[in-house]
Amino acid sequence: MKTVAKVARPAPKPVDRQAEAVARREAEDREAKRNERRDAARQAARQRTAEQRAAALSAPARGAEPQQRASASAATSASEIAAWRGQVSAHLNQFKRSPADGGSGTALVSFSVNAHGGVSGVRLAGSSGDPALDAAALAMIARADPVPPPPPGLGSRISLSIPVRFSGE
Repeated sequence: MKTVAKVARPAPKPVDRQAEAVARREAEDREAKRNERRDAARQAARQRTAEQRAAALSAPARGAEPQQRASASAATSASEIAAWRGQVSAHLNQFKRSPADGGSGTALVSFSVNAHGGVSGVRLAGSSGDPALDAAALAMIARADPVPPPPPGLGSRISLSIPVRFSGE
């Protein structure tokens, strides 16, 4: 019969529960800050993209004839067009309703305006990344119809792209 020698094991170290809890909270805080930075970067990228699309869509078409661009600018000055776009944006904002969840983001909405301010061809040109915000932006345009009519000399139908910003209120 063999005798088995018992090996003395070192006593387990006492567990410092408070230190573990502090370390866990610090790790959670670091993770939350990383997530906030990542989300802020994504939101900024979405907003830049929406603003770039809006600028590209509101610029004169590259293929447009120089004579067409000259006649439109001669009939209506750039400051009149900018003032009208501001009026349209202010009018639309009166009809903005944030979704119940209060998300934040920017949706780019494109539509056409006739000479009397009637709106048609409403579509989402750039998503905010949140379907509820996108739907709220499209619904806002429907509620705001008609919008202020464009200045004379712009033609019978004007296409606009407007960024709609929701700030989570």
